Amino acid sequence: MQYLLMNIVLLLLNIIILGSLGYYFWSFYKLSSRAKKVNYLVFGILITTLSISLILSIVGIILNRIDNVNKTALYVWVVSQIMTIICIVFLFLFSQSLCIGLNDKAILLLGEQINNKDIIKIINDTNSLKVFVFYKQGKRTTKCIKFSTKILKPSFFDEKILGIKVEDEDAKLYIKNLNKK
Repeated sequence: MQYLLMNIVLLLLNIIILGSLGYYFWSFYKLSSRAKKVNYLVFGILITTLSISLILSIVGIILNRIDNVNKTALYVWVVSQIMTIICIVFLFLFSQSLCIGLNDKAILLLGEQINNKDIIKIINDTNSLKVFVFYKQGKRTTKCIKFSTKILKPSFFDEKILGIKVEDEDAKLYIKNLNKK
């Protein structure tokens, strides 16, 4: 009975995550932007992993109805749980690198946006091969988003769209100077 309850909770969790991800992706896809970059490979792997986890939780519910297969139901639940946790951690850490778009008013990310007026500086770090976007959140807080140049080239941040030039410098030095203020 306990495996049945755990599989039902896992099934509901997977449905919620897949539904939320689908909603945010559809909302991002419908937004009008002058430039868009979607990492379809990672997005596909994420959706596939969550779908397999969803199927495994359904299989776990079915296996739980058979009396002598409790260990198999437990193994299916463990594999499904691990896959779901991996996807949640990945979404938490790397959601800003899944989808990015630019328009005249903001940088659009999956589920959020950064207004152009809040962007302080965009740095193409020559040492770490990353692009850093520094922006104000609120009145005093400065935040930073990093993008790998393997995923997103610095030329993506068009000066004509954003009104901000991408500068080549050391981001660590800029952060150190920013923290001194």
